[in-house]
Amino acid sequence: MRPALEIMINTISIRKAIEENQLGKLLAIIEGSRKIVETDGISLWEDQGEGMMSFNQCIYNLLQQGIITEERAMEKASNPQQLKMWLEGIFTSSGGITG
Repeated sequence: MRPALEIMINTISIRKAIEENQLGKLLAIIEGSRKIVETDGISLWEDQGEGMMSFNQCIYNLLQQGIITEERAMEKASNPQQLKMWLEGIFTSSGGITG
């Protein structure tokens, strides 16, 4: 069994969004800290040094690695529509198209 989780770290961007009560920006900041990378024929959301990950990015990676099924991923995704787009090769974060 592998946990699916969301990780938010108190970076300058996160701190500023919280201090300015711009909580709607948090997910975009978290998702923007990763980029999609193809390795060994599968696409994964890879960390870019901040260590953050959205729940959907984690679910997507678990699915791509064969750890969970697509049915389970869609059932548990925080945003099933976004996950479906990623599975179709349309990679967006909350801030827009990423790759």
